[in-house]
Amino acid sequence: MIRNRNKKVMAGNLIITGIAFALILVLNFHTDYTADDFKYRFFFDTIGTPLETSHPMKAQEVFGSMVNHWKMWNGRVVAHGMLQLALIFGKTGFKILNSFMFIFLGTLIYAHASHGRKKSVSLLLFVYICLWFFLPQFGMTILWASGAASYLWCGVLILAFSLPYRMHLTKQKTGTDGWRSTALMGLFGVLAGCTNENSGGALVFLCGMYVALYLYKKIPVPKWAYGGIAGGIAGAVLLISSPGNYRISSKTDIYGLMERWKYVVQISKNQWAVLLLVLCVMFLFSAAFGKQAEEEFRRLPLIYFLAGCASVCVLVFSAMQPERAWFIGTVFLIITAACVYGEVLDFSWTGRAVLNVLLILFFAWSFLTEFQKIAGTYRQVAEGVRRIEQAVEEGSSFAVIPMVYPSDSKYDPYNGTGYVKESPDDWMNAWMARFYGLDKIYGE
Repeated sequence: MIRNRNKKVMAGNLIITGIAFALILVLNFHTDYTADDFKYRFFFDTIGTPLETSHPMKAQEVFGSMVNHWKMWNGRVVAHGMLQLALIFGKTGFKILNSFMFIFLGTLIYAHASHGRKKSVSLLLFVYICLWFFLPQFGMTILWASGAASYLWCGVLILAFSLPYRMHLTKQKTGTDGWRSTALMGLFGVLAGCTNENSGGALVFLCGMYVALYLYKKIPVPKWAYGGIAGGIAGAVLLISSPGNYRISSKTDIYGLMERWKYVVQISKNQWAVLLLVLCVMFLFSAAFGKQAEEEFRRLPLIYFLAGCASVCVLVFSAMQPERAWFIGTVFLIITAACVYGEVLDFSWTGRAVLNVLLILFFAWSFLTEFQKIAGTYRQVAEGVRRIEQAVEEGSSFAVIPMVYPSDSKYDPYNGTGYVKESPDDWMNAWMARFYGLDKIYGE
């Protein structure tokens, strides 16, 4: 009977995953390159418009390209290194790969929340619904190529790196605890810590809390756990110490820090109010009616909640706090909610079924509504690409394309990213022209 249930759950999870992949693939195929995407297709040798020496990236050049990036622009060499490698496969290849990355994110969140527990189709559905509704600036962090590499892909890297810490808590086999595994985790930690400015520190904090929990529960701490934390710290230092970061000074006085704190609190309210309300309702419901959680699961929600809060609190020390910087914090809060939701699921089969239907209907309505906005912007972009390709085919040295006016939807990847301006000397126009092999691109 248990085997039959496991087969049904596996089949249900595969169906949910397949549908999620199909939907995100549709959105990716309604997204073209924009803003920095054109620039990162080339070897990084300037922070301005293309140089005469700027040439398309080759896979073997990624290290040298990212060394220049670290010196001239910022320390996000892991994110943009992955991006430059992925862009070599062309637009179609990137869209397919990016869709898989979204699935990896959902699967990893599910794994963090459910490892050692009874598997559930409802929980996986809940995770993907949360990703759709709560991820900040969805179009810029999931669909825009440069943004996806910095947030979606780095989020996958962080959750994959921290999963062994989560697995070890439930005393599952996590590999041999030798110096080889320690070195590998250290190297993996460097990559995960060097993702972006606030997520690297939050990752180290999360893994540190896991080690503290091992010690508190008298669970043997494997050497790889310390090696991973050391690597994470090294990666974060590598990112922050980038000479390119000093283009933007983060120095300020006490008054400036207070103003930044007010802004961080305000954005946190805007981004997390509904998610926190959902979390509170589930927590109260679980406390009143749910079964007592096993000991190793009682502190899990708190660990991820604190890591999520830490990821945004450190933004007080940054000169810029874009909404997309709340990405990894939101992912950690979704894991928090999924952990609590896992306790609520056993309360009532009928209630769970009704809730699943309501979630699906609400998502379907939202997806169809937002897709119309995404498709409307994409039609403008596609017309411009058609004109460019026609100009290239005819042997023209220039093209005139329509300027894009995106919707105000957070799911629209062109809402907040730069696109073609009227002047051919604009940096965006210049990189786009170089990408397509033209001398000039004008916007009208």
